[in-house]
Amino acid sequence: MLIQCSENIIWKAFSPTTINSGRGAEFEGAVIALFHLLITRTDKVRALREAFYRQNLPNVTNLLATVLIFLIVIYFQGFRVVLPVREVQRQFLCQLVGKVEGV
Repeated sequence: MLIQCSENIIWKAFSPTTINSGRGAEFEGAVIALFHLLITRTDKVRALREAFYRQNLPNVTNLLATVLIFLIVIYFQGFRVVLPVREVQRQFLCQLVGKVEGV
């Protein structure tokens, strides 16, 4: 499942296939579409706006949001929370497990 999700993210970011929309052929991949729009359009600001907010196809905003969530999850996975355990509770846990000798 994780591999399929990763494959979808990479494909939607770098897909070289073209889709014929009402405005002509557009690249499916968000990054390729960004560079294509920047190269072919004379108005660079409008090209950036279109690449970041295009409808019905993967856009750069979606890609950046995915990367941000991915980095936040990795950051929080590095946290370590130490919960203090009292001796009485530990003896009770040992008795539940069955290791009563030596306590």
